[in-house]
Amino acid sequence: MQLEVTRAKAFAGFTWIKQAWKIFTLKPAVFMAMSAIIIVISILPAFIPYANFLVLFLMPFITLGFYQVTSNIEHNEPTDVQDIFQYLGQIPKYAVLLRIAAVTLILSIPITMVASDMQLLFAEQKLPSFSDVLLLAILFFINAMITAFAAPTAWVAPETPLSTILKNSFKACWINAMPLTVFGLVVLLIVMVSMPLIIFGWLIAYSITTVAFLQAFLDIYQPVKPAMDDAFVENTVSSKSDSDIEQ
Repeated sequence: MQLEVTRAKAFAGFTWIKQAWKIFTLKPAVFMAMSAIIIVISILPAFIPYANFLVLFLMPFITLGFYQVTSNIEHNEPTDVQDIFQYLGQIPKYAVLLRIAAVTLILSIPITMVASDMQLLFAEQKLPSFSDVLLLAILFFINAMITAFAAPTAWVAPETPLSTILKNSFKACWINAMPLTVFGLVVLLIVMVSMPLIIFGWLIAYSITTVAFLQAFLDIYQPVKPAMDDAFVENTVSSKSDSDIEQ
């Protein structure tokens, strides 16, 4: 399947959140359990040395499982929490996710270097220069734009070349800056509201945010309709004309 990037409506972010909430309420326990699994896996590097590399390369496959469970719930198909791990058994088919993870790792290197220098300044009770802060922000946004829609693209069209996946992700973020900004502000509001609710609030916020992002992808990325072969069209028209003449 080939996908093309389209421009969403300026305030589509509200629609994505609304759709996500509707889907979440169908099976909230399943979504919260999957969110808990992802959050626990995400914090493993804080307790296990070098686990960050394992998490980096495995998390995309778990994210695809989250998307699949979401799709199953939305279409009233049987599914359960353990299905979040189903794509770990399909690594060869979705090997492009490993390359996406490698790109993410490479792009994170300059960000880590700049952030480390800023941490040293903070440790010395000094403020970083405006240029350093600006550079960090630019690197962060470039990284995010290049990889934001990479995983869902690989989920729908795993045969898509890596370069196309990354290019389309950047394009999708660029031409949809307004709706994605609105979406980000709404998500920020949801996170702020959920903070006092501790665990349950965090799980609900993560679930809704992830499902809403999937809705954003499905809205922005549309399947390309295959063009009819010119020779086929010409032959069809010719046959039709001959038929009309004979009549």
